[in-house]
Amino acid sequence: MERQHGQSLPGEREDLQAVEAIEQGIQHLENNEQERAIECFTEAIRLNPECARAYLLRGEVYSKTGNWARAERDVAKARRAEARQ
Repeated sequence: MERQHGQSLPGEREDLQAVEAIEQGIQHLENNEQERAIECFTEAIRLNPECARAYLLRGEVYSKTGNWARAERDVAKARRAEARQ
């Protein structure tokens, strides 16, 4: 598949959208909107399942809200994703 100037491949679009979702999630964290932050980080993971940063950030929010099992699961997923990169 050839790429023309100015066009991005589907995977590149997904990665850019994942980065945007992470940035939105961080904004929600700064505004103390944990549920919205989780939604954004989850969307980033949906777009890029190998995004260690999204797992780590979502795990951080789960930890802050006392959801230890989910926090541990996300941190483990982040470590596995980092190891594959």
